[in-house]
Amino acid sequence: MVSLQAAVLSVWAQDIPVYQLESNVLPGMNTPRMSHVSFSTPDGDIVVVGGHTTSFSLTPTAERLHNGAWENIDIENAHDYAAVAMMPDGRVMLAGGTSGGGGYGYTHYCDIYDPSTNTFTTTGNMINQRSLCSAIATGVNNDIIVSGNWYANDESFDLWSNGSCTQFGSKSVQMHFPHMVSNNQGTVYVFGSHDIYGSLQATTLYKVNTIDKTVETVDDGLLSNYVINPASYGVPFASSVTSTGDYLFIGTQDGQYDLLAFNATTGTFRKLITITPPEYITTDGRDFILFTNVLVNNDRHEAYIAANIQKDKRCLIIFNYDIEANSLSAYYGDDIEDIPYWGCSWAINPTNQQIVMTGGTLIGSNFDANSFAISLSPFGGTMVLNPEASIGTIQNHLYDNGIWYTADGRRLNCKPEQKGVYIHNGSKVIIK
Repeated sequence: MVSLQAAVLSVWAQDIPVYQLESNVLPGMNTPRMSHVSFSTPDGDIVVVGGHTTSFSLTPTAERLHNGAWENIDIENAHDYAAVAMMPDGRVMLAGGTSGGGGYGYTHYCDIYDPSTNTFTTTGNMINQRSLCSAIATGVNNDIIVSGNWYANDESFDLWSNGSCTQFGSKSVQMHFPHMVSNNQGTVYVFGSHDIYGSLQATTLYKVNTIDKTVETVDDGLLSNYVINPASYGVPFASSVTSTGDYLFIGTQDGQYDLLAFNATTGTFRKLITITPPEYITTDGRDFILFTNVLVNNDRHEAYIAANIQKDKRCLIIFNYDIEANSLSAYYGDDIEDIPYWGCSWAINPTNQQIVMTGGTLIGSNFDANSFAISLSPFGGTMVLNPEASIGTIQNHLYDNGIWYTADGRRLNCKPEQKGVYIHNGSKVIIK
């Protein structure tokens, strides 16, 4: 049965359950940084790499949050506005980035992080020098493909394999920070809407066969109707893929934000849900801006979309998308308005499921990097902003009779046994 929620979410602006976003300030990083790479390790540590620090200067540094403290890790090369890819064997590759302060220039350097030894190793360089580029594992051995550039050539692809790079392919539409999705069998899809100069262009989708070294343009009939913002720097694409192989991302159409999914196995896109800011948060005229890639938590079957509300003061909203129930809730962090959103990076701690957000700038300047680190919990918490009205209005629009739902609108497969407040047949029910 098709969920009614997807069809009517454009009218839920006042109805979405909104909760207080729980946060915990962590020790600051040793080096202030922004536009850096961030990822988690299997044992729950958070690693940050590169970016630029104060005075918009490169920082060839890395550090790991371990047992509540930041520890420096040696790395040879700086990676600012660089590509990052998770390798099938658990290692992490960084590629390219700017070559000088002020966001200028390009590099072809590649470094690999091994979480088992907590060390970086320099490996074979790309053929093409790149910044504002993207990378992803092809699924064949530990091969990595790199695409994208900034004010420089992006006609071909770099393919790293077993310590060395080759170059292949030709594409007429060049991009910076393109989105990349792999079917893990050698085929990679590359798409985006912004060229190497930052200008908007027609949304283009490439299908790249890294085994046969062929490139073809594909028109799926849906993606071309959307504007796709450049992929976020510093977050591996693997962090946005669900356990069923869907890559989640945001597209805009007619001023509307839609959460979209692309499955590289079937080669198909589909719309999941429309993301609209709650009216009681934005009616004062503050700007609503989605930022960063979608972050998927497969352990909780959730996806997180961060939004920044700006005007006289700022706040943070994290939309929590329930992948199984196709429903949305919001976590509103008005009490943590001093988070330096712009230029930050984020990752999920696999041991406690919390989001760790690092770095960025408080004043919107590349010359004012921050050492800030905070953990966020976009689940549970206390409902805020007239929750009775929220529940009462939602049940008239979204709930199917005969189905049990949690108080925040999540569909259940059967009658719950755990104590709590639920919704059934349009009414609140307390199970004791």
